[in-house]
Amino acid sequence: PHSQLMAMESLFNSTNGERWTWKEPFSLYGTPWNFSIPQNPCSVEYNGTMTKWQGITCLVCPTNTSQQCLGLLNLQAYNLNGSIPSSVGSLNSLTQLILSNNLLTG
Repeated sequence: PHSQLMAMESLFNSTNGERWTWKEPFSLYGTPWNFSIPQNPCSVEYNGTMTKWQGITCLVCPTNTSQQCLGLLNLQAYNLNGSIPSSVGSLNSLTQLILSNNLLTG
């Protein structure tokens, strides 16, 4: 859902997302987050293969079974630096949030 994507973009921007440390290979770990083009973070094409954005696990949305929602966000040791925005609280379907080993406040 759009609100979920906006919360993810807010987290990216407030924690210096341009300097996050991405794991490789992308075909295994997923692609870096990219808000410059409209896309579904749960389903992204990379070199002809479908994958997802790194650090996320998607689930069927409880309120709309035709959509996928963010169920887990694991950005442990991704070099996040900054404050956790309040919009992260709007990720209603999130069951786990793992942000350890970063430089975060908030």
